[in-house]
Amino acid sequence: MEIQFKYSNKTEANRIYLCLRGILEDFYLRHNWYVLPRLRSYTHADPIIVLPRLDYQSLPLAKLKNDYTTMQINDPTIINNLTHQLTQLPGYAPIPDEILIQMRGKITPVLERTITQAQATIDYLRHKELWINVFPSQFGSLGSYTNFDINDDPIALDLAIRVDTPTDVIAELLISSVVTSKYRPEGWQWREYEAVSDYLAKHIFGLDDYIGTLRITQQPHPHLLKESIEYLHSLKLPTGQLIWQNENQQIFLINENLSKQLSRYENRLLQLLLDHPGETVTIDEIANGLYKRNIDERFSMWGINKTIQRLRNKLEKLGLPRSYIQNVRGEGYRLSIPHL
Repeated sequence: MEIQFKYSNKTEANRIYLCLRGILEDFYLRHNWYVLPRLRSYTHADPIIVLPRLDYQSLPLAKLKNDYTTMQINDPTIINNLTHQLTQLPGYAPIPDEILIQMRGKITPVLERTITQAQATIDYLRHKELWINVFPSQFGSLGSYTNFDINDDPIALDLAIRVDTPTDVIAELLISSVVTSKYRPEGWQWREYEAVSDYLAKHIFGLDDYIGTLRITQQPHPHLLKESIEYLHSLKLPTGQLIWQNENQQIFLINENLSKQLSRYENRLLQLLLDHPGETVTIDEIANGLYKRNIDERFSMWGINKTIQRLRNKLEKLGLPRSYIQNVRGEGYRLSIPHL
């Protein structure tokens, strides 16, 4: 077993870059993770991704691809760009040496203990050497990990760990990396292997105080969602498809079923807008969609305006800004869905 700690302004830039890819892959908001510029007064139970306010439009965003095989990005142009911006950011300072020493003292025994237990519990880790690179950071989630090939020996693993990460989450990160590396190649989805990781953490590895990733992300946080959408909009970064329909035409906000919360006309209006993402739906099209064959008897601009108002009010309570449904003056309405 070998554990190395690596930290510099460039490793911080690497961490920011990986978080940026999570945004571009439409991962965070889709799983109830919220991207914000700083932690402020949030707790460990709040699923926050810390992303500093940099000029991400200066990067080749449309060309970035997700690859979790390493946390050490090989594109020097991107890393140099982010490193330069970060060091010029008002208020930024690297993690002090004394904090790094404290992190090493906290993280090392947790990893050693968890690795020993994992090798005694999980067949494909027995008798294998593990080489772990730990990247302390001020940014991103509480922690993230890379996948590895379970047939490798030694096994090389990268862990990014935020300065405020509690010890039970550090242990769970290692467990998650082991589970994900086994089952992700078999086509498992994020929630499936996180459910296995949470179970192992609580019931096999004895992390009694561990809340569980799925439990944290199952509960919507409307105020955090609203802040996160507005922050991503200010950075001109995409939020992804927050509202979507399943094959039964039921409408969801992330993982919450909206269809049962909306009236018949509100459902019809939202379906119309979803069928034309980013496009303007004219007043005539809205009238036809709302009133269908009874348009001559029921058409009312007042009724359309009230339906839009009520729909905006309901979406706002769930965390979407009122600007999510945009008025195109003299034409109609559209959903605000930023694209690269």
